[in-house]
Amino acid sequence: MLNHTSNHHQSQTRAFTKLMDLTVAKFPPYKTRARTYLLGAVMFALATLGNSHAWAAQSSDDGAKPENLALSQKLKAHVETLLKRTAQAYGWNISELSVQVTQPSGSHRLICSQDVDIHRRDNRLYPTGRLRFTLSCPDKAAPWSIQTQAYVDGELAAVYAAQTIAKDSVIQADDLLLGSTSLSTLNRSVITDPKRIIHQRAQRQIRQGQLVAPERVSEPFIIQRGDKVIMEAKGEDFAASMAGIALENGFVNQQIRVRNSSSGKVIKAVVVQHGKVQTLF
Repeated sequence: MLNHTSNHHQSQTRAFTKLMDLTVAKFPPYKTRARTYLLGAVMFALATLGNSHAWAAQSSDDGAKPENLALSQKLKAHVETLLKRTAQAYGWNISELSVQVTQPSGSHRLICSQDVDIHRRDNRLYPTGRLRFTLSCPDKAAPWSIQTQAYVDGELAAVYAAQTIAKDSVIQADDLLLGSTSLSTLNRSVITDPKRIIHQRAQRQIRQGQLVAPERVSEPFIIQRGDKVIMEAKGEDFAASMAGIALENGFVNQQIRVRNSSSGKVIKAVVVQHGKVQTLF
C-alpha cells in the first residue's frame, strides 16, 4: 500500500513538473524563480494529499466502527457477574473466558447522567453463547434505549462417558472421563464433577464420548428385582409387617410392585431402605 502510494505521488510530481516547464517557458526572465515557486506549491499540495491518503488507508485497515467504551465495559462487567454467580451455583470450573460486546451504530454518541439499566432479553438457560440485552438510560431529560449483544465463550470442565454405560448399571470411576465443553454451545445441564455420580445408576444408556447429563443418572437401586423384603403396613391404630418379594428394582422413595409371600397378592409399596418397603393404602 505504501509503495503503491509513493509511486503514484512520484508520477504525479513528474507530470506536474513537465507541465510547469512548458508553462514557464513562455516567461524566460522568470523561468527559474517561477518554476521554484510552482514546484514548492505542488509538492506542498502533494504532501498534504499524501497525509490524507495515509490517514484514510489507516482508517480503512483498522475497520473498526466507533464504540462506546463505557457502555461496553458496563455490559461486560454485568455479564461476568451473571457468569460468576452461575459458576458458583453449579460448581463450574471455567477457563479461557471471553466476552465480546456488539453495539449498534451511533452508540458512541450516547451519554447518560445516571446508571444505565441492563435487561437481558434472550431465553438461554445460562448466560453463555450469544446473549441479547436492552440498555436504557433512565435520565428523564435525555432518555434513550438500545438493543445490544454479548457473545460469551470459554471452556467448561465437564464429565464424559469413558465407555458405554448400560441402562440401570451402577456407575464406577473408570466409566467417567473429565474433559471440557464450549460455553458458547452450552444450553443444557452437565455434570462437572465425576465424584457426584460415582455409584449412582444410569437411567438410560450413555454412549462412549457422550456428555453425562444429570437427567441420565439417579440414585442407585437399593432393592433389586427378586429380593426378599419386609413389607410394613402402618395406620393410626396398628402396625404390621410381613414377608414379600420385590417384583421391580427400586431406589429410596420409589414406588415398586411387591408380592406378599403368604397370600400371593401383588401390592404397591414405597422403598424406605435396603430390604424394607412400606405399603400404600
